[in-house]
Amino acid sequence: MKSIIKINADFYLKMPEKNCETDKMKELLPFVNIDMLDLREKDDFENMLQILFAVCGNTTARVFLNPSNSEILKSNHEIKLDLLKRGFIKNKE
Repeated sequence: MKSIIKINADFYLKMPEKNCETDKMKELLPFVNIDMLDLREKDDFENMLQILFAVCGNTTARVFLNPSNSEILKSNHEIKLDLLKRGFIKNKE
């Protein structure tokens, strides 16, 4: 069965410039408790948000393509976020 959904991916060719991304990061700062984050390098916050956007974007796309699985996708999404919060290294410094 062919999908009837057509996605225009032209926006990938028009990715925002770095300064636009930085502006979005600055907009989010008032809503984030920076003291709870383990920021070690200058770009850590921006990198963390990019990772979160990637994880959230994937889940959003999957819900859009198959809304009937939204509860399962939400549960899997929460598991991924918990993994990110916990970290991947067993023996931490």
